[in-house]
Amino acid sequence: MEELENMCRHLFSFMYIPVYLYHDKELIKCFPKEAEDYPPPAECLKKIMQSNVSCVISKHGVLFGGIQAKDGFCVVLGHMSPVPLSTATLEKICGESGFAQSQAESFVFFCRNIKNMDSAAFLNLITFVFYVVNKEDMEMYNVLQFDEEAVDNMMKTSYTSTVFQLKEEESFRSSLAFEKEFLRCIENGDLEKLDSISERSFSASVGRFADDNLRQQKNMFIVCVTLVCRVAIRGGFAESMAFALSEMYMQRMERLNDLQEVMNLTTHMIRDYCSRVAETKQTSVSDDLIKRVIDYVHKNTNRDLKVEEIAAHFRVDRSQLSHKFIKELGFGLSKFIQRCKLDESKNLLQYTDKSISEISCYLGFANQSHFQRVFKSEMGVTPKEFRMMKK
Repeated sequence: MEELENMCRHLFSFMYIPVYLYHDKELIKCFPKEAEDYPPPAECLKKIMQSNVSCVISKHGVLFGGIQAKDGFCVVLGHMSPVPLSTATLEKICGESGFAQSQAESFVFFCRNIKNMDSAAFLNLITFVFYVVNKEDMEMYNVLQFDEEAVDNMMKTSYTSTVFQLKEEESFRSSLAFEKEFLRCIENGDLEKLDSISERSFSASVGRFADDNLRQQKNMFIVCVTLVCRVAIRGGFAESMAFALSEMYMQRMERLNDLQEVMNLTTHMIRDYCSRVAETKQTSVSDDLIKRVIDYVHKNTNRDLKVEEIAAHFRVDRSQLSHKFIKELGFGLSKFIQRCKLDESKNLLQYTDKSISEISCYLGFANQSHFQRVFKSEMGVTPKEFRMMKK
């Protein structure tokens, strides 16, 4: 018992995920102490107690891991979520749990301080704890518990109903045709055509991904940004930049709790990718080496990049690389590095609260004065003036 309790304490201190210790289905210890007021939901706990090791998911998408130990002990990990829980989700949980106002506020604070973890990492953590407790190996895919027959029947029923509805609405062909035309606009960087097809009405069904309208729109956003990101790469947009942009948009979307704001962000995201593809095509390059150099610069704007270093990285002669770059883009590699750094500095000034000193250091400028001098030379205003203009 003491050994298990110490393990639970250290586990919480290291992972910042609540840990509960049960004996004969009764809670005897938890870390942190305030977790005692917010135990795992009864339906999740019931499933956990029925298996030697398990990972169950609540109806609100919160994960809990269960590890049975000897002599009737059970270690439960969670609440855990791969992303921060939205305010709307937390309010639903509080409402269903019957929390008073003060308890609800404490619960929200409690959840906000729990470390988010990738689902696969959480499954690995469960298997690790199972090994520590029982000295037995457990494959990750054996941790997730579900009723295969029930899931299969549910999916068949849902599929049959969905196909029936789509056929009735005659939306199979129109949905696919519109999607192809829409993605072709992104790949070609054709913003004008994109606007024209977005304005016209069409009968394509987008399908139903969730019962809640906000979650439906968020799920559609995830599908959309995934497709748009990949066709933008196919259209020539740098892979590293495309994926970084995708991650930024998804993080921003998950913080929104208003349906209209999610819809507005969707439109902005689509146009942003299309515009970036168009810009890429205006300065498109045919030389494979130069393409790789461009991608390398985009990935390393936070370093003090030198032409000599880049030439050495790609094992080419410095003068040969400089000559090729000027031939393809019409300006030198040093100028391109500076442009990329300034483009990133504009985003950091506009969308973060990082200080000008932090930004200049992050982007590898010699000092803040050097950054301010280069920025004003190119932009006509100082970094501080630019930030004030964009607020």
